[in-house]
Amino acid sequence: MFGGVFGLATVVGPLLGGFIVQHASWRWIFYINLPLGLFALVIINAVFKADNKRKPHEIDYPGAVCLSLALVGITLFTSEGGTLRAWSDPVLWCILAFGLVGVIGFIYEERRAWEPIIPLGLFRNRSFSLSSLMAFIVGMSLFGSVTFLPLYLQVVKGSTPTEAGLQLLPLMGGLLVTSIISGRISVVPVAIVCSRLAEHCWQPSGWLL
Repeated sequence: MFGGVFGLATVVGPLLGGFIVQHASWRWIFYINLPLGLFALVIINAVFKADNKRKPHEIDYPGAVCLSLALVGITLFTSEGGTLRAWSDPVLWCILAFGLVGVIGFIYEERRAWEPIIPLGLFRNRSFSLSSLMAFIVGMSLFGSVTFLPLYLQVVKGSTPTEAGLQLLPLMGGLLVTSIISGRISVVPVAIVCSRLAEHCWQPSGWLL
Protein backbone atom coordinates (compact mmCIF):
# COMPACT_ATOMS: atom_id res chain seq x y z
CA MET A 1 0.00 0.00 0.00
CA PHE A 2 2.71 2.45 1.00
CA GLY A 3 4.83 1.56 -2.04
CA GLY A 4 1.91 2.08 -4.40
CA VAL A 5 1.00 5.47 -2.97
CA PHE A 6 4.65 6.55 -2.90
CA GLY A 7 5.18 5.47 -6.51
CA LEU A 8 2.06 7.28 -7.71
CA ALA A 9 2.98 10.42 -5.78
CA THR A 10 6.54 10.53 -7.11
CA VAL A 11 5.34 10.38 -10.71
CA VAL A 12 2.21 12.52 -10.52
CA GLY A 13 3.36 15.00 -7.85
CA PRO A 14 5.91 17.10 -9.82
CA LEU A 15 3.72 17.19 -12.91
CA LEU A 16 0.58 18.14 -11.01
CA GLY A 17 2.48 20.69 -8.91
CA GLY A 18 3.90 22.37 -12.01
CA PHE A 19 0.45 22.49 -13.61
CA ILE A 20 -1.12 24.06 -10.50
CA VAL A 21 1.64 26.68 -10.17
CA GLN A 22 1.44 27.65 -13.83
CA HIS A 23 -2.34 27.80 -14.19
CA ALA A 24 -3.44 28.81 -10.68
CA SER A 25 -0.99 30.11 -8.07
CA TRP A 26 1.86 28.75 -5.97
CA ARG A 27 -0.38 29.25 -2.95
CA TRP A 28 -2.59 26.40 -4.13
CA ILE A 29 0.31 24.03 -3.49
CA PHE A 30 -0.60 24.55 0.18
CA TYR A 31 -4.34 25.16 -0.17
CA ILE A 32 -4.87 21.82 -1.90
CA ASN A 33 -3.83 20.03 1.29
CA LEU A 34 -6.86 21.39 3.18
CA PRO A 35 -9.56 19.33 1.40
CA LEU A 36 -7.21 16.33 1.24
CA GLY A 37 -6.60 16.59 4.98
CA LEU A 38 -10.33 16.84 5.72
CA PHE A 39 -10.96 13.81 3.51
CA ALA A 40 -8.26 11.87 5.38
CA LEU A 41 -9.82 12.81 8.73
CA VAL A 42 -13.22 11.56 7.55
CA ILE A 43 -11.73 8.25 6.39
CA ILE A 44 -9.80 7.80 9.66
CA ASN A 45 -12.89 8.59 11.72
CA ALA A 46 -14.97 6.08 9.74
CA VAL A 47 -12.48 3.21 9.45
CA PHE A 48 -9.94 3.45 12.24
CA LYS A 49 -10.84 1.52 15.37
CA ALA A 50 -9.04 2.96 18.36
CA ASP A 51 -7.94 0.87 21.30
CA ASN A 52 -9.85 1.87 24.39
CA LYS A 53 -6.94 0.92 26.64
CA ARG A 54 -5.06 4.05 27.58
CA LYS A 55 -1.46 4.05 28.69
CA PRO A 56 0.16 6.97 30.49
CA HIS A 57 2.74 8.80 28.38
CA GLU A 58 5.01 11.73 28.98
CA ILE A 59 5.55 14.04 26.02
CA ASP A 60 9.10 15.32 25.70
CA TYR A 61 8.30 19.03 25.34
CA PRO A 62 11.82 20.28 26.24
CA GLY A 63 13.31 17.94 23.67
CA ALA A 64 10.88 19.14 21.02
CA VAL A 65 11.74 22.78 21.77
CA CYS A 66 15.49 22.10 21.60
CA LEU A 67 15.11 20.13 18.38
CA SER A 68 13.06 22.94 16.80
CA LEU A 69 15.64 25.51 17.87
CA ALA A 70 18.45 23.40 16.41
CA LEU A 71 16.71 22.80 13.10
CA VAL A 72 15.61 26.42 12.65
CA GLY A 73 19.03 27.82 13.56
CA ILE A 74 21.04 25.50 11.31
CA THR A 75 18.56 25.83 8.43
CA LEU A 76 18.62 29.63 8.58
CA PHE A 77 22.41 29.65 8.76
CA THR A 78 22.85 27.43 5.71
CA SER A 79 20.11 29.09 3.64
CA GLU A 80 20.87 32.76 4.41
CA GLY A 81 24.68 32.49 4.51
CA GLY A 82 26.20 33.97 1.37
CA THR A 83 22.80 35.02 -0.02
CA LEU A 84 20.73 37.23 2.24
CA ARG A 85 23.55 37.77 4.73
CA ALA A 86 27.30 37.92 4.26
CA TRP A 87 29.37 35.22 5.90
CA SER A 88 31.00 37.90 8.06
CA ASP A 89 27.64 39.08 9.42
CA PRO A 90 27.64 38.55 13.22
CA VAL A 91 23.85 38.01 13.17
CA LEU A 92 24.36 34.97 10.96
CA TRP A 93 26.83 33.45 13.40
CA CYS A 94 24.52 34.20 16.31
CA ILE A 95 21.85 32.19 14.50
CA LEU A 96 24.30 29.30 14.17
CA ALA A 97 25.17 29.60 17.86
CA PHE A 98 21.48 29.29 18.78
CA GLY A 99 21.26 26.21 16.56
CA LEU A 100 24.27 24.59 18.22
CA VAL A 101 22.85 25.37 21.65
CA GLY A 102 19.67 23.63 20.53
CA VAL A 103 21.69 20.57 19.45
CA ILE A 104 23.50 20.38 22.79
CA GLY A 105 20.27 20.91 24.72
CA PHE A 106 18.51 18.24 22.65
CA ILE A 107 21.23 15.65 23.33
CA TYR A 108 21.18 16.50 27.04
CA GLU A 109 17.41 16.29 27.25
CA GLU A 110 17.21 13.01 25.34
CA ARG A 111 19.64 11.42 27.81
CA ARG A 112 17.38 12.19 30.76
CA ALA A 113 13.85 12.18 29.27
CA TRP A 114 11.46 9.41 30.31
CA GLU A 115 10.11 9.02 26.75
CA PRO A 116 12.66 10.72 24.48
CA ILE A 117 11.88 11.70 20.91
CA ILE A 118 14.99 9.84 19.72
CA PRO A 119 16.39 7.31 22.23
CA LEU A 120 20.14 7.85 21.95
CA GLY A 121 20.77 4.25 22.95
CA LEU A 122 19.68 3.21 19.45
CA PHE A 123 22.89 4.64 18.02
CA ARG A 124 24.90 2.06 19.99
CA ASN A 125 23.52 -0.47 17.53
CA ARG A 126 25.94 -0.49 14.58
CA SER A 127 23.27 -1.63 12.10
CA PHE A 128 20.95 1.21 13.15
CA SER A 129 23.76 3.79 12.96
CA LEU A 130 24.88 2.59 9.54
CA SER A 131 21.36 2.53 8.11
CA SER A 132 20.70 6.01 9.53
CA LEU A 133 23.88 7.31 7.90
CA MET A 134 22.97 5.84 4.53
CA ALA A 135 19.41 7.14 4.82
CA PHE A 136 20.83 10.60 5.53
CA ILE A 137 23.04 10.47 2.43
CA VAL A 138 20.26 9.16 0.19
CA GLY A 139 17.73 11.64 1.57
CA MET A 140 20.12 14.56 1.11
CA SER A 141 20.77 13.66 -2.54
CA LEU A 142 17.14 12.80 -3.32
CA PHE A 143 15.38 15.75 -1.73
CA GLY A 144 18.17 18.12 -2.78
CA SER A 145 17.74 17.14 -6.42
CA VAL A 146 13.94 17.18 -6.25
CA THR A 147 14.03 20.64 -4.63
CA PHE A 148 16.64 22.38 -6.78
CA LEU A 149 16.24 20.71 -10.18
CA PRO A 150 12.85 22.41 -10.85
CA LEU A 151 14.40 25.77 -9.92
CA TYR A 152 17.33 25.12 -12.25
CA LEU A 153 15.05 24.11 -15.11
CA GLN A 154 12.86 27.19 -14.69
CA VAL A 155 15.49 29.84 -13.95
CA VAL A 156 18.40 28.65 -16.09
CA LYS A 157 16.70 26.67 -18.86
CA GLY A 158 13.62 28.90 -19.05
CA SER A 159 11.13 26.05 -18.70
CA THR A 160 7.60 26.60 -17.46
CA PRO A 161 6.56 24.90 -14.20
CA THR A 162 4.63 22.27 -16.17
CA GLU A 163 7.60 21.60 -18.45
CA ALA A 164 9.87 21.31 -15.41
CA GLY A 165 7.50 18.72 -13.97
CA LEU A 166 7.58 16.77 -17.24
CA GLN A 167 11.36 16.87 -17.34
CA LEU A 168 11.47 15.38 -13.83
CA LEU A 169 9.44 12.35 -14.89
CA PRO A 170 12.53 10.23 -15.82
CA LEU A 171 13.97 10.88 -12.36
CA MET A 172 10.71 10.05 -10.62
CA GLY A 173 10.17 7.00 -12.84
CA GLY A 174 13.64 5.72 -12.02
CA LEU A 175 12.92 6.29 -8.34
CA LEU A 176 9.71 4.26 -8.65
CA VAL A 177 11.44 1.34 -10.40
CA THR A 178 14.39 1.23 -8.01
CA SER A 179 12.03 1.43 -5.01
CA ILE A 180 10.18 -1.64 -6.25
CA ILE A 181 13.43 -3.53 -6.93
CA SER A 182 14.98 -2.60 -3.59
CA GLY A 183 11.76 -3.56 -1.82
CA ARG A 184 11.91 -7.01 -3.43
CA ILE A 185 15.57 -7.40 -2.53
CA SER A 186 14.95 -6.39 1.07
CA VAL A 187 12.76 -9.46 1.51
CA VAL A 188 16.02 -11.43 1.71
CA PRO A 189 17.46 -11.28 5.25
CA VAL A 190 19.87 -8.50 4.32
CA ALA A 191 19.98 -7.29 7.89
CA ILE A 192 21.82 -10.45 8.91
CA VAL A 193 24.40 -9.97 6.17
CA CYS A 194 24.84 -6.27 6.94
CA SER A 195 25.27 -6.95 10.64
CA ARG A 196 28.06 -9.39 9.83
CA LEU A 197 29.68 -6.95 7.42
CA ALA A 198 29.06 -3.84 9.51
CA GLU A 199 32.69 -3.66 10.53
CA HIS A 200 33.68 -3.31 6.86
CA CYS A 201 30.85 -1.02 5.76
CA TRP A 202 32.13 2.23 7.27
CA GLN A 203 34.98 2.54 4.76
CA PRO A 204 32.79 2.24 1.61
CA SER A 205 30.32 4.70 3.12
CA GLY A 206 33.20 7.14 3.54
CA TRP A 207 34.07 6.66 -0.14
CA LEU A 208 30.45 7.46 -1.00
CA LEU A 209 30.63 10.69 1.03
